[in-house]
Amino acid sequence: MPKFSSCVVALLLPFTINNLSIAATTSVPTETVKGREPKASVVVIVNRTNPEAGVRVGHTLLASFSSVDEDGDVVDRSSFRWLRAGSPISGATSSTYITQSIDANNILTLEVTPNTHPETTDPSSGMPVRSSGVTVSNSAVSIGKFFAPDTRTRIWLDADAHCRRSGGRLPNQSELQELFLRATSATSPSQRNTEMCSIYGWPLSSKCGGGVYNYWSSTPFSIGGHYAVSLLDGLAVNGAGSSLYQVACVRPGN
Repeated sequence: MPKFSSCVVALLLPFTINNLSIAATTSVPTETVKGREPKASVVVIVNRTNPEAGVRVGHTLLASFSSVDEDGDVVDRSSFRWLRAGSPISGATSSTYITQSIDANNILTLEVTPNTHPETTDPSSGMPVRSSGVTVSNSAVSIGKFFAPDTRTRIWLDADAHCRRSGGRLPNQSELQELFLRATSATSPSQRNTEMCSIYGWPLSSKCGGGVYNYWSSTPFSIGGHYAVSLLDGLAVNGAGSSLYQVACVRPGN
């Protein structure tokens, strides 16, 4: 509703009726006319990175909400506040938020305050409305025949023993490369992305708790050495047996 003030001033000139003098009076100004405040509803946190999966560290979250102003004013200046465990996150005041490692195992909520143009509407701000909470996970998930990996790096002998103890085996080079192409948006090796972390929580170099991009394979390339595959770009590298790489094991029978 546009702001405006109504101030009615009545000026009565002195006059006389039957020898009675009537003095001039002035009416009291009316108050500023106000409209109705904008309202927000159905505030929801949308996982833009992977709408079909749970929220993980590194995911981009998006604010979704409905708004209305019964006076017909445009609600186009809404403000946002992201909260971790009920406390505001410093600097998180846009409609999107990228989850951080500190968010792991915490509940995030979103607060939306609907606003209209303050110079032409009154009131221009409505009541803040909060979303339901979402829990941020930092754990990796299994993909097809692959077990979810842990964050520890291992030399090849330890990697092989780890998979055997888990009841599985190390994948070969082709299986790791096929995994990268099947699970991420890459359509050919060398197309880089970090979706193995951002979507599936798999450890990569400095992401999702990882130390390196390379994952051990069972495919030998020389005496004492085996190929590893980078899950940043799907390319194979020659790994010395003493190199420390990530490990993902394949389920038995596959």
